[in-house]
Amino acid sequence: MRLSRLVALFATFIFYQPANAQDNILTWEEYYQQILAYHPVVVNANINLDLAGQELRFARGFFDPMLIGDYKQKQFTEKDYYRLLTTKVSVPLWIGELEAGYYQNEGEFLNPENLLPRNGQSFVGVSIPLAQGLLIDERRSTLRQARYLTDIAEAERLSMINKLLLSATKDYWNWYFAYQRYRFVQEAYRLAEIRYEAVKLSVITGDQAPIDSVEAKISLQNRDIELQQSAIELKNARLIASNHLWGEGETPLEILETTLPDDFDLARWSANLPQAEALVAQAEEQHPDLRKIIFKNRQLDVERSLQVNKLAPKINLQYHLLSEPQAVSGDQYGWSTQNYMLGLKVAFPLFLRQERGKLQLVRLKQVQLEQENLQTRREIINTVLAQYNLLNNIAELIGLQESMVNNYQQLLRGEQLRFENGESSIFLINVRETQLLDSQVKLVKLHSDYGKARAELNQAVGLVDWDY
Repeated sequence: MRLSRLVALFATFIFYQPANAQDNILTWEEYYQQILAYHPVVVNANINLDLAGQELRFARGFFDPMLIGDYKQKQFTEKDYYRLLTTKVSVPLWIGELEAGYYQNEGEFLNPENLLPRNGQSFVGVSIPLAQGLLIDERRSTLRQARYLTDIAEAERLSMINKLLLSATKDYWNWYFAYQRYRFVQEAYRLAEIRYEAVKLSVITGDQAPIDSVEAKISLQNRDIELQQSAIELKNARLIASNHLWGEGETPLEILETTLPDDFDLARWSANLPQAEALVAQAEEQHPDLRKIIFKNRQLDVERSLQVNKLAPKINLQYHLLSEPQAVSGDQYGWSTQNYMLGLKVAFPLFLRQERGKLQLVRLKQVQLEQENLQTRREIINTVLAQYNLLNNIAELIGLQESMVNNYQQLLRGEQLRFENGESSIFLINVRETQLLDSQVKLVKLHSDYGKARAELNQAVGLVDWDY
């Protein structure tokens, strides 16, 4: 058989073919779901949300009722000076406190103000702030800020997960590119090996000059170097993509050599892509960085209200109704408005330097936060638009590159026909194959770039769910 026919038989360079049905395919959706289920960063992000929930529980604890007991006794030189017992229940209200309890005092040397009826004395009453603390106080401020803290934690959780998914998606598409490049180089090596054997046979039969075998050998060696390089790049890319895969029980998973990345389908990946205006609106509404700023500003609003309230004087009113337990038909309590204990406490700093300084600090923090919000919003909007433009540009380049691949395939077929007619050479066929190989590698690189750009767009928008 003549060399030209051998070359024509084996030198058909095969372009991208989908993986066989029996191949083990790891789709991006499966990769994504596995990350969300078990990745340590996702687990930690969820724990941060739980921590914020515990902070809220802690703040609610300031409104828990409290049972208080106080007992004092003094005995000296065989004299019973006094025994003082106070038991009460204090119930924090949204404004002030409700108290109820019982006094029991005995002894030879009681302070006159501690003299009580023989059966002791019960009381019930309230303590209410009339100025500072009426509209807001430390407890209410802490609770309100803790509620916003859970919203901030949720935004931070989404931000952590989005950054993780961006990194993981880039690694997945690097693996895809390394695999596809390896396939093309492997096919090119196979064809170069077949051609070299055909040239050697032709030299032996005298159809070709010995120098032609040297050229075919050099081509085979170049393909061998490219194959080894692409093989190690594929292995490393597969390992890096495995970094993001975990199983139950904190078990690290590894992508096997028999596992392949999913095929690229531009129609599927671009089918649900909204318009730029919709993406910008979505980013302004739900981006985690913007939501964090919003809730931090609301926290500062609460803090500012508290500091404004502290400019008012402290006026606390305490009023207790008093009663003596009567041992008639069991314990009965008689209450009368004539038996009471009334207290009024007033305090007011003369210069209010602490209060005014704290209020100004809060206002300055709000100004800083507003400036941060303006800059962050602008950066997010411009990033969304830039990534949207880049994504559309890559889609157009993919169409152009596919056309170039088809043209290079036609050039290779034409060169093979010319070779059969004795009008070409092994060198020119190698050049055409190299051009086709480069164009195919550029095409799958564009596929990879598109997947990465879509991930960048998702992260820029701040999508909550990447499963599109």
